Amino acid sequence: MSPESIRILAAVRTAVSIQSQRQIDRCRETVQAEVEQGRMSEKLAQELESIFELAANGNWQQAENEILKIQGRYKPDQAAAHQHAGEHDH
Repeated sequence: MSPESIRILAAVRTAVSIQSQRQIDRCRETVQAEVEQGRMSEKLAQELESIFELAANGNWQQAENEILKIQGRYKPDQAAAHQHAGEHDH
């Protein structure tokens, strides 16, 4: 996952946490641009779109649960990448 995608996930989590529809809308625009430019997978974009819909319908807690699940799936990969990078430094 790109650093930009990780940043977007964090921004979505923040927007959901503070229940800001305006920030959700900004995140949605950013996600669409990332997909159009080939920097984000359609799969991730679809997952985020479902979160945007939950938020738009006022289901903030469910939206927060979903973004936490997505972030949780990607964090182990990042930790493994850093661990393997450290092994090559020896």
